[in-house]
This record gives sequence, C-alpha cells and structure tokens, in this order.
Amino acid sequence: MWFGLSQRSVDGDEAISILSAQAVLTHGYPRLPSGLIYHRGQLPAYLVAGSIGAFGLNDLAIMLPSLLCSLGSLFLAYLIGRDLFNRPAVGVAAAAMLTVLQAQVFYATSARMYMTLQFCSVLAVYSAWRGYVQGRRAFQWTTILAIAGAIFSHQQGGAVLVAVPLSVLLVRWRMGRDRPSINYALACAGLVLLCAAFWFATVYQLPGELTRIAGHSGLNPEHAGVNVNLAQWYQHALELEQVVPLGLLLWPTIVFLALRSLRERRSQAHHGIAYLSVFFLLSAIALMANVNIVHWRLWVWVLPAYILLLTLSAVTIVEWLGVTNARAYAPPPRPAVWRAGLVGWALVVLVVVAVTQGPTRYLQLMDKAYLPPCRGSCSPDVEAQYAAFRPWMANDDFVVSSNPKVTNYYLGRVDGYLRERQREDGQFTSFESPTDEYLGIPLIDTQDELEELRRSPRRVWILVDHKAMRFSSRHTRDFLSRAYAKHQEHDVLTVYVNSVVKPSD
Repeated sequence: MWFGLSQRSVDGDEAISILSAQAVLTHGYPRLPSGLIYHRGQLPAYLVAGSIGAFGLNDLAIMLPSLLCSLGSLFLAYLIGRDLFNRPAVGVAAAAMLTVLQAQVFYATSARMYMTLQFCSVLAVYSAWRGYVQGRRAFQWTTILAIAGAIFSHQQGGAVLVAVPLSVLLVRWRMGRDRPSINYALACAGLVLLCAAFWFATVYQLPGELTRIAGHSGLNPEHAGVNVNLAQWYQHALELEQVVPLGLLLWPTIVFLALRSLRERRSQAHHGIAYLSVFFLLSAIALMANVNIVHWRLWVWVLPAYILLLTLSAVTIVEWLGVTNARAYAPPPRPAVWRAGLVGWALVVLVVVAVTQGPTRYLQLMDKAYLPPCRGSCSPDVEAQYAAFRPWMANDDFVVSSNPKVTNYYLGRVDGYLRERQREDGQFTSFESPTDEYLGIPLIDTQDELEELRRSPRRVWILVDHKAMRFSSRHTRDFLSRAYAKHQEHDVLTVYVNSVVKPSD
C-alpha cells in the first residue's frame, strides 16, 4: 500500500482499466465514452468500479482490488506449501519471495487485471486439490467459481480451464483405489458451463464491442494464435527468467522431483508435487503455444506456482547436500552424478544467457527484479508533473495528449489525441476514423490539424510523453517544437502551448 500510494504513478494500460471501471459505474457495464464496449477484464472492471464507488477516484481505490488479490495469493501460496507438500515452511518462504518480486509488487498496486487473474488461478489450483483430490465437496464448488473468475479476468484464464482439470485427472489416476468419491455430475456440469463462459468471454462478439482504431498506432498485431516457433518459446522462457532471475538454474531439480513424484504413490506430498508440476507445465505450454507476443506480464498469473516449485527445489537441494539433518525426499540414486549434472546445467545456462543476452545480463535482471519497481515512466514523477501543470489549465482550454487515458485520470478531462497511424513499412499517415476507440475524442494526426489548433483563439495545450516517441512521426514532433511554445519540460512530461499564458484562477 505504501509503495502504491507514494512510489508510483498511473502510466499506460492501467488507465484503460480505470476508464472501464468508471464506465461500469456510469452505465452498469463497460461502455466506454466512445460508445464501444471494452470486453477485457470484466471481473476486475467491476471490482475496481466497486472500490471507486466506495472510496472515490484515487490511487488507493484503483489499486485496492489488486492489493487484496495479491494478499490472497500470498496466503494461498502458504496453504499450498502446507497442504500439498506437507511443508508449511516452503509455503512461508514462497510467500516471502513473492513479496519482494518486482512483478508481484507492480501488479499488486495496479488497476490492471493480472492480479485478479493470478488470485483466481491459484484459488482454482488449491480448491481443486481440496475438492477433487481430497474429496471436500465445498471446495468443488469453489473450484468452479475460481476458474470462472479467471476466465472473466483475462483470456489466459482459458489455460486454467484446461490445466486444472487435467492435473486433477492425472493425480486421481495415480491414486488408484485411494482416490475419494466426488460429485461427477457437478464436475461435468461445471466443465460445460465453464467452456460456455470461456466462449462468451473470448470468442463471442458483443454488439458494439471495442474495435481497434488508434491502439498500437492502427496496427493489428496478432497477440493470440498457434505458435510453434521454438525460438519464440525460448524468448518466453527468458521473460520468465527476467521475472525470477536464476530460477532457470533450478529447473533440473524441479523436473527430477516431478518425475519421481509421478512414480511414487506413498505420500500425499508426492501427489502434491506432481499435481502442481503438471499444472505449471500445462500452463507454460498453453502460454508459449498460444501467445505470439513476448512480455514478462504474461507469466504473472502462474508466478505463485512457479515460486513454490523453485522454493521447494532450493530447500530440497540444501537438504540433499547435508546442510540440515532434515530430508523430506530421498536424494538421487547417484548424488555425485546429480551434483555434476546440476553444476553443468548451471554453467550452460549462464553461458547461453551471457552469449545471447550479454555478459552482464544477470546483473541487470537482479537489479530489475528485486529493486523497487516502476522506476522510469511510471515513477511518482508522472503524477507530480501533472500536478505541476494542473494550475495552469482553465475550463475553456483545449487539451491534447499523446497519452490521453492517463491525462484523463490525472486532469479529469482530455480533448484531443496526438497519435498517427503507422503503416506496415514503419511510415506514418493519418487515421481513417476521426476519433479514437476509447475516449471518442478527435485524433490529431496531421500537421494541418496542429497548425489549425495553433491559430485557434482558444488556448491549446499539447501534453507529450513517451508515447509520442513511438506513435508520432519525427516530422510531427519537429513541427510541434517549432510551432508551439514549450511551457514545461520534465523527464516524463513535456507541455507545449499555442500562446504565452499565466496561471488560471
């Protein structure tokens, strides 16, 4: 809470989630000011809307649902360590590890949907274990609700719909006659309903659903689709390594524990390791085989499961090396060969990362993963620089922004969108639509429009941030600096104006 309120600003896509939540409060569903419906993150939109309705539009209200979901994930990580592995200390260590990871802290203080997705996914994993592996009927209902929550949080929730049931089926098959009875009618009906929910949330086209206009500068990247590019799978793995540096070094131990657990049937802990390992493997395959973009945020939803497996592996290695007297799992049959293999794997990983990513890559990853997140564009400077500009703005001024959703959050209004359409060859041109798909405000995408605004009798402000560097041409930026007076220049926000001004009353 301290970090979210004092150390970061809203910058980027989370402003879309805030806009969607405001639309829920206004219309009862996410109908954006443009008139179109924002179909992503339905559940988070309603949660953020409820928080804004209760506490007002402020930094606390927009982050509160994600913060609570993150705390819930920490508690569930402890429960998984205690109940699946029979090792509460592993759950405590995993929860502690999550609290210091930049990825977890960043989205725990964000209005975006990834922490809701994470909580629902981890809740589904734990509830399915208690309900369908241990036979607790109340948790069978919770599992269905949790998977539904994941589906209505993000498209990646579809992976939960596949990974959780398959993991349960595998463990129940390995349990043989020891498996408890369950409500098969509820399980089958729930699966059918969840498949229908996934189709509705991701495939069905709502009337008036959001169409891409200015997003990605008019380009339409295929984020989802069958992906069998092994080089991109490697890039996905590197993004996971960016989230949890040096975790890749423990993969052989995870694989060893998982394979041994699949073979052993003696204890619940072995079933728990197999269950969580299969869930993570299926989730990772679903991500890499169906997502065409590479970004670390795509791993956030399975981060608790991954951290639990890493923590268990690290503790097990310590025990195998004889550092402690405890030994929960039998060591490999040839300890010397295992140690040599583990060291060899570590050297290979370090060399490959150094060659492909640079010799100092791990130092950069450690700095980025464990030091305070959000340094740069989403630092507290964004909010501070908008606050410094606010006294200069009058009610009848015309405000244009290169990042209008963020401007709308901090100033409560925005009148124009500085963005140009980018062609496949990288050149810029104007949009076919006169307005954008989110706020429904005019797109300022030509120098003629900028010149017309400069000559306007109204005072015109042009607020430029890092988005202008990506989504406007060099000629437009040069024209803007020549034709307009530079009113304020900061490291994040530069403000241009068409006339010399004084602070408004």
